[in-house]
Amino acid sequence: MTLPDEMPWIDAGTLRRLERAAPEAFAAFWARFAPLVEILRRPEPGAARESWALFALLHSEQADDVLGYLINQLRHRHLSVRVAAAEALGRLGDSRAVRPLVARLRDRPEAMRLAAIAALTALRDDAALAALRMALADRAAPVRLAAAEACLSLGDYRAPLPALLALLRQGDRRLRRTAALRLAWPGNLTAAPGLLAALADRWPEVRAAAAHSLGVIGCRAAVPSLLARLRDRDERVRARAAEALVLIGDPRALEPLYNLAETADDALRAIARQALRAFPGADATRKAA
Repeated sequence: MTLPDEMPWIDAGTLRRLERAAPEAFAAFWARFAPLVEILRRPEPGAARESWALFALLHSEQADDVLGYLINQLRHRHLSVRVAAAEALGRLGDSRAVRPLVARLRDRPEAMRLAAIAALTALRDDAALAALRMALADRAAPVRLAAAEACLSLGDYRAPLPALLALLRQGDRRLRRTAALRLAWPGNLTAAPGLLAALADRWPEVRAAAAHSLGVIGCRAAVPSLLARLRDRDERVRARAAEALVLIGDPRALEPLYNLAETADDALRAIARQALRAFPGADATRKAA
């Protein structure tokens, strides 16, 4: 029996005394507990947090009140346990956990605020919306993004819009890319100026995300910029720009696509021809010409 260093609050001596006093009962407990120890030792990101959540649920089976046990763990002295308790409460699915989780949105550690938002999202309770809207002004950009995603998940598309547009101008390209993707819902033309600016971002993954979202929102004003991105140096951007032009379906894109379909550049030719095959009304336009 070897306990990992990540569990310093477990008294190994106590466990050994229990093993001597009730070997059969202890063997049954350890058979369930040992796999969690192995998970903790895995190097993959997130494996430790997963095992913490399972550990909290495992021990809650011994408690009279599972919900109360997990809520109490939200105040544990170890951050990892608090995070695990939040994850477990999200899985438990009891709306009575909403208020204790909302209180954790004021915690100093960013990881705790993120875990609380994730749990509130999983609970899908409208009572959390007011607090999640407040979290859109959090001092940490990742928390603002998580709060925006939570609001969207709960059906609120209005409140997170300013936060997502502001994130498009953040220094972290991963945040910009995710924000661009989260702005993609049909008719969201308010996001068009920000997405058009992101279409010129220095990072290709951001440009590709912006192109995708411009297509989803149906922004006809983006057609000239998307046509220019068909010659982007990054293949992902070219592909997303072509897909966006198809989604928008503006006839102004047809002639440039026909021209690219005959170009000597193999990659551009393939993208243009694939776009034309999916473009609404492309065949009829070509025959009329």
